[in-house]
Amino acid sequence: MSFNGAKWVATFPVATHLSEGEAKINLNASVANSVFSSSVCATSSVAYQQLPMPIVTLTPTFGTFGDASKPGFVVNRATGDFATITVDLGAFAGKLKAYVELLPSRSMLMPALNGVTSGQPSKLSIATNVLLNRPAAWQAWDATVRVAYADPAAASQRKEVLLPIQWASAPGGLVVTASGIKAMSPAVQAKLSQNAGPFDAAVSGAFTGSVRIASSSTAVGSTQEVDADGVWNVNSLDYSQLYATPLVAVARAIPPGGFNLLNPLEFISPAFTLPVQSPPTVAATDGTRENDVRIEWPPVATGSSIRYRLFRDSLELTPVTGISGIEFIDLPPTRGTTYTYTVKTMINNVVSQSEASDTGFVPACRAARLIGASLNADMSAINGLIERWECLEDATGSGAVDAGTASAVPITGSATYRSFSYVLDPALADGAHVLRLGIESKGVVINATRSYDIPFTLGRSSISLKSLTILYDGSTAQPGLEATSIGRFGARMEGGTGLGFAEEIK
Repeated sequence: MSFNGAKWVATFPVATHLSEGEAKINLNASVANSVFSSSVCATSSVAYQQLPMPIVTLTPTFGTFGDASKPGFVVNRATGDFATITVDLGAFAGKLKAYVELLPSRSMLMPALNGVTSGQPSKLSIATNVLLNRPAAWQAWDATVRVAYADPAAASQRKEVLLPIQWASAPGGLVVTASGIKAMSPAVQAKLSQNAGPFDAAVSGAFTGSVRIASSSTAVGSTQEVDADGVWNVNSLDYSQLYATPLVAVARAIPPGGFNLLNPLEFISPAFTLPVQSPPTVAATDGTRENDVRIEWPPVATGSSIRYRLFRDSLELTPVTGISGIEFIDLPPTRGTTYTYTVKTMINNVVSQSEASDTGFVPACRAARLIGASLNADMSAINGLIERWECLEDATGSGAVDAGTASAVPITGSATYRSFSYVLDPALADGAHVLRLGIESKGVVINATRSYDIPFTLGRSSISLKSLTILYDGSTAQPGLEATSIGRFGARMEGGTGLGFAEEIK
């Protein structure tokens, strides 16, 4: 007791005098000295209300395991969150607040919950340092959730709830990297790693890997198991559909038996696109075309942004901007020389690092061919030119008019361009006809036999002379005329063109 002015003051804790269920405390003040024995000098009573035992509800936020006797909560390693807690203080809601801690260490929760409002859910998060000290995923640890009154005076009633739980951390601190593989069959290679080092399956557990379209989460290819090094490949992708589509690689955690996650735990790579793929094949003609080389390749995909660049050995044949077609006709500088033709794909100015190649060439020699032919002036023959290279072993000609029997047509001369003449039958009637000219070349395969139809029209009647009169001094010359000057002679013709007139007679 202490004396305070004119009053004696006694202070004692209620809790040590409290009986279970008691609602009233009686107070007696007694006085005594060395003469008189103790005597009650004053009485009073205090109405007392017992605080209710807090009602606690834990709701998992990430995943669960275990059973009802000791519920298990999976901790999100990235945030530390594992549950929400709701405390019901009954009639004291709004008047008192609760204090929540996770044992065995008072510093396990981050942040510490001192002042939880009754009926309001609060997040429970395990402190980062605790998670760092327990790096292995899916390993269960025992803990106790202790709930008491936050007010010290209320806490003195020792109305507290102890809930035994288990907690286990999910994998965390993982990153995914991925890229397309430069191969004939488009594929993706992805890798799962720890921020601080290589992937460790013993620490992080099992995963499956997949690839998705970044914008729609649509899966492409098949799901694979992630190996012990954190690597997986997704092969045989449809490049024609995905060549310009942003993709992401996804590693999904596979919890052990008994563990259930509220939502899948996934680690996702930054978006990437498949590398530009070259055509799988290219085909160049090997001497099967007489004058050029045709290069063809299958399209890698269909789209306005796709173009191709073609090279003959080291020389680029197409513009640097490429071409949209899948065929090219080349006139190589030297016949009979084998060249390597290479095709690369270009999409949005990005050129494939891979390429497709094939060899091709033009035959060293070319078969003889007709350059041109026409009917001569007196309509007695068809004359023309034939190109005949020296590399040919031989070249012979034949000809027939209309459906007539073919006969040899000599090819004369020694230069590249040589002449031929097919003499027409004088009895051939006027009108339209066709000379069927054939050329046989030895020493080549392509066009070794060639044929040409040369149409012509005969009109000999238009050049035939009907009458011829010799004039002398403007009058008809008489037989046996003797003249002193040839200049006084003249000629009068009727009909015809006079072709061959006054030619030397042999």
